[in-house]
Amino acid sequence: MNDIAVLAADRNRKTARTRLLGTAGELRTRVSPASLTQDAVEGLRDGTVSIAVKSAETVRKRPLVTALVAGAVGLFLARKKLGFGPDQDDPAPDATSDRQPDFMNDGLPARGKEMAK
Repeated sequence: MNDIAVLAADRNRKTARTRLLGTAGELRTRVSPASLTQDAVEGLRDGTVSIAVKSAETVRKRPLVTALVAGAVGLFLARKKLGFGPDQDDPAPDATSDRQPDFMNDGLPARGKEMAK
């Protein structure tokens, strides 16, 4: 090899090494815990703002539906205080009982027995 080719190869090696080290430093910065945390917080903030804006638009477009849904959620959450939930004093069904509930008849006579009479 002549001297010019060696010098050109050495210059190419140095520039490639500089580019590689710059890329490695950039990757190190991108993958640092602080950077990842900041990206996650920004993503959540953007998503939360987007959801809030869409929710506000929906409330403006359909206030009655929004009020009904909010009321239903409120009633569901307050069902025990309003007396619609299971009483705390009532014992739970006996889990050791061998008698299975008859969900098909619900205490009504079977059709075959009615017809036989």
